[in-house]
Amino acid sequence: MANDLTDKQAAEILGVKPTYLAHLRCTTRQTKLPYEKRGIHVYYRQEDVEAFRDMRAEKKKHSRKKAKCPHD
Repeated sequence: MANDLTDKQAAEILGVKPTYLAHLRCTTRQTKLPYEKRGIHVYYRQEDVEAFRDMRAEKKKHSRKKAKCPHD
């Protein structure tokens, strides 16, 4: 529980809005970010949020490489 983050805290670390995290919880198209619901509140483990952030950064890095023009 000491490393638990609220949706607002997790969103801040990820650089997204809390509504994006709500979207992730409701869809299967995106990579899931593990969470725990306690009553009406949602909590994320800090380790999971950081791993998700790093995974997103890695995906962005690879997609930028693919987007380069072969003639450059």
